[in-house]
Amino acid sequence: MSNNMTADLQQIAADLRMQEELNTQLIRATEVSAAPKNTMNALIPKQKEFIRWAIQKNYQSPETVTEAKVAYFLNTQVLGKKNKSNASRTIGKATVNQYITALTCLWKIQVEAKVNSNTTPRGPTVKAIQKNLERTTFQTRRANFDDRGKHYQHLLTNEHSEPKKFCKDGFSEVKLAQATTTSAFTSFRDALKKNFLNSA
Repeated sequence: MSNNMTADLQQIAADLRMQEELNTQLIRATEVSAAPKNTMNALIPKQKEFIRWAIQKNYQSPETVTEAKVAYFLNTQVLGKKNKSNASRTIGKATVNQYITALTCLWKIQVEAKVNSNTTPRGPTVKAIQKNLERTTFQTRRANFDDRGKHYQHLLTNEHSEPKKFCKDGFSEVKLAQATTTSAFTSFRDALKKNFLNSA
């Protein structure tokens, strides 16, 4: 038997094993998970993606969820992944957290089925990944906010320049007339009506 045929048979066997394992765990999930249908529809593809990746990496038990495996998967396959709706952007914190939720859910299913004795995948390594992502997201948003502020600064300046000039001129005219405080604000109010209300 050729090497290529042997490799093909091994891949077929691995794919079949993955489908069987997923089917078994999805059946168990109906007993241990109370998540809404839409939520499960969002999580299951991510679980399948994780298992396919683990099979390609030749893990002895590719479907078994561990913190180290999840961290490795997130770091090499998820972080920096292109956004499906906008290829110029990478997926954000919410999507990464959804991957973590999906794999934590898979781990819970395995623990309930007594096929996984590992601790939760939401351990210090995965939390560190989340914290670093939050920091990076904050820095990016702050940088983008600063750029937007600079970009629109001229609009803000133009919008406020005329009212400031009008107020300054209005009080200057009152001061020159040596009016009392009451008459000063009365005159300014009349000027406002003349310049703004009548032009509406």
